[in-house]
Amino acid sequence: RNYSTNPSCLMNVKSLNDLTKKHLDELREFHNLARRIAAAISGDAYQNSFKIGYHSIPSLHPLHLHIISSDLDSPCVTTRKHIVSF
Repeated sequence: RNYSTNPSCLMNVKSLNDLTKKHLDELREFHNLARRIAAAISGDAYQNSFKIGYHSIPSLHPLHLHIISSDLDSPCVTTRKHIVSF
């Protein structure tokens, strides 16, 4: 499974390099939301079931977060590039 999300407060952020200290609270809130989504999908064992992360070199803007199953089993993960870009 692969889920992607982006809060409106980060809509003008294109990559991790564009983040500043002013984004820190929003980014923490965003990451906590992802943890809650992962927990809702898989129960309390989400830490072992899902990875949460951002592309180090994004191919799609704005900055967005992925919640992906640890087995990387998703129709969206089709190449090595997809796997190593997190």
